[in-house]
Amino acid sequence: MSSQEKTLLRVILTEGDIRKVTLAKKPDSVDNLVLPTFPDGHNDDSLELVRKEIQDEMKMRTPSSSLLAQKMDLTFALRRKEIVESTPAISDVLERWPALFREPL
Repeated sequence: MSSQEKTLLRVILTEGDIRKVTLAKKPDSVDNLVLPTFPDGHNDDSLELVRKEIQDEMKMRTPSSSLLAQKMDLTFALRRKEIVESTPAISDVLERWPALFREPL
């Protein structure tokens, strides 16, 4: 990509509100992406337990939005690591992270 080229990314913030964001440079590969660190006191295993709690909460008749938001924030680094390192299919992401595709209330 030449220095003059830019990539257009469309971001929908709310229904009917579309804003354009330009990226100065597209990463050459996923190897160049920096993964966020796990929250203090957490590792792969502890965050995997939180991920399972998210799945259990999503099976409830009325899942707690505040609890899901807190746990999804806590597990962001694990989600990012899984998606960058293994590039799973969307169906696999949906199965492992059902709250990711849920509309916030």
